[in-house]
Amino acid sequence: MVAEQVARAKGSKIGPWASQMSNAMQGKLEPKPKFFVALGWFNQIVTERDFVGITDRRLIDRLLNGQPLTHDDGQPWTAVDFFALYVGDIPAPGTDNEAEPKKIEMNQGHVDHFWAEMKAVYRELVIEMMVGPPAVWAEVTKSLVEKGVSPDEIDWAREVFAGVRTPTLDECNRQRAKHPEMPLVTTLMELKAKAGGNQERLGKFSTGFNTLPGTMPYLSSCM
Repeated sequence: MVAEQVARAKGSKIGPWASQMSNAMQGKLEPKPKFFVALGWFNQIVTERDFVGITDRRLIDRLLNGQPLTHDDGQPWTAVDFFALYVGDIPAPGTDNEAEPKKIEMNQGHVDHFWAEMKAVYRELVIEMMVGPPAVWAEVTKSLVEKGVSPDEIDWAREVFAGVRTPTLDECNRQRAKHPEMPLVTTLMELKAKAGGNQERLGKFSTGFNTLPGTMPYLSSCM
């Protein structure tokens, strides 16, 4: 994720880290004060365009294309504001508290793109973890079981990664309805974070039917 890339480039000791953001997206966050301080710090980096220490041209371009979270008067959010958002004292920018969440409408093209990217992420993990594909799959399986994914569903995903099954739109929609927290995406995020890998591919995808308020545009996930 962009926030973690910035944190690592600038030597932050407190993040924000991809694993923290992953937990937040799943509603499993049990935050410590430093998490909100890190979010405020990252928002300030985006506000001030303070790119000192960042050498990755692609990361700089993404930061330049992004905008900080601000109040209606233009004042950028601080750690206090992120905490207020977490406890529900202030609404997310550009949202209507009365509005019903909108589910992402999928098509087969979304499904094909999602799985192509997941396969690419898996190949990256094999390199980043410095182990063979079976060892990576063992870690994926362990995490998916912990997240409540059934053995049949795990076998199905393994066949997709192996290239012997082509996911359909109906299968994707059933998985999204059963697992709105997107356990495969969050598992790969966690493994990527543990291995110190690049989160760019995964950062594009939603975990759930709605993205975190104020984060970058997202693509549709299947599992």
